[in-house]
Amino acid sequence: MARAAGRPLAAFVLMLALGCGAEPLPVPGGNGEEQATGFVRVAIEHLDADAPPELFRFRLDQSAELAQLAPGLVVTREVPIGTRTLTLISPDPGCADVASPHRTVTITPGGTTDVTFRVRCDGRFGSLRVTVRTLGVEPDTDGYRLRVGADGPRALDPDGVLVVERILAGPISLHELAGVAPNCAVQDEVTGRVVPTPSWNVTITPRSQVSVPITIACHPTARNRIFAHNKTTGALLVVHPDGSGLAELDLRGKYVPGDYALSPDGTRVAVAYGNGNDGPGLLGYQGVRIMFLDGTVIAETFSEHGGVRRPRWSRDNRYVVAKSRDHFILATRADGTDQRVVRPGFDPDLYSANGPLLFTGSCTQLANGLDQPSRWVEPLCGEYPTWSPDGTRIAHTCRDAALESEHQLCVSTLSGVTRILTSGPLLNAFPAWSSDGTRLVYWNQAGIHVIDADGSGAPTWLPFPAGSVMPQWSW
Repeated sequence: MARAAGRPLAAFVLMLALGCGAEPLPVPGGNGEEQATGFVRVAIEHLDADAPPELFRFRLDQSAELAQLAPGLVVTREVPIGTRTLTLISPDPGCADVASPHRTVTITPGGTTDVTFRVRCDGRFGSLRVTVRTLGVEPDTDGYRLRVGADGPRALDPDGVLVVERILAGPISLHELAGVAPNCAVQDEVTGRVVPTPSWNVTITPRSQVSVPITIACHPTARNRIFAHNKTTGALLVVHPDGSGLAELDLRGKYVPGDYALSPDGTRVAVAYGNGNDGPGLLGYQGVRIMFLDGTVIAETFSEHGGVRRPRWSRDNRYVVAKSRDHFILATRADGTDQRVVRPGFDPDLYSANGPLLFTGSCTQLANGLDQPSRWVEPLCGEYPTWSPDGTRIAHTCRDAALESEHQLCVSTLSGVTRILTSGPLLNAFPAWSSDGTRLVYWNQAGIHVIDADGSGAPTWLPFPAGSVMPQWSW
């Protein structure tokens, strides 16, 4: 919508001589001599592309006659010599000569006097002022991009001002804000709440400036950390992979203990919320709440289904899936928009936007996209499957059909080659990969441990307090 100034569009020339044209005008004083005449030639230069489609008109002195100016039109009449005033009459009050609508000229006998009006339509335009401020911890420092109307994206500084001049008066939309870090979001100027899909609709008024404030709040991150839920205290805990820096996230009361999923990039968490009573006829888990790590709510989803559990993130951090009480697989974008029912199924583990799904039944089962399951991971049956970062291996709990009591940690390829990483009588479960695919974190009754994915080396115990379960590893 914004127009660039200073581009000539058209020039129209009018040869204008006002007078009857039938009889010569007598010389003042009545001596019978003919009065000397000359000519005036008028041109219009449009300085922008927004000149009105109607014709401009001209008046000579105080005459009631108005001469029209149109492309290719030339009107010739003789003008008595002397001082004359030519006035431009615009069909649009927003378009006028940049200096004055009046020109005073001197007509000489037999001569031609040129007059040029330089027209700009500034009165059709207003301007826009966008003020951006970025708040919080770990702020976004490389700036943002924003579309103004139909124009291409414009750069926004994290703490700066964008002024857009010469926007045609009328409604205009500011939309498609891009470049915002995943731990940041637009904050409503009144309520302070997160605005997942921000847009601003404003009305530009002529010769005035509209101000739009944009506040972007940034929240803590925990990249390359290991998380766990403590079922005794209800806390969500986090620690470095080497066991240092154990801390608690302040999320108590905002999720059902134990039913959570950390985004792979360590910026957000999706949690089941409600009273946890998932019995027949009871709402129980009302839905999935997507939050930043400081507890700021981004969106609440799937509330119309009831009994929603086991949220999972896509590997690209863009989607969250979950299972409803009636065993439907639900999906939403990470900002809570585009909620949909994907298909009936088992517990989901969606790890890429376009890649395969993993479901768990009595054995680990692979489904190709949303088609019917196409392959079993054999020879060992198992649960809690999770893709390696490169998509070539699956870590899962495995048990030999002949040894029902054994639940070991295993890594399998899609060709069916399986490596058993643990041994002993303990139940080993909830595996999660490191970002480089070389290590796994997992839980057993003795605590939470880190182990090499190729089976080399002994497991390393992490200092989570007793009762901590369901480890996850952010990247």
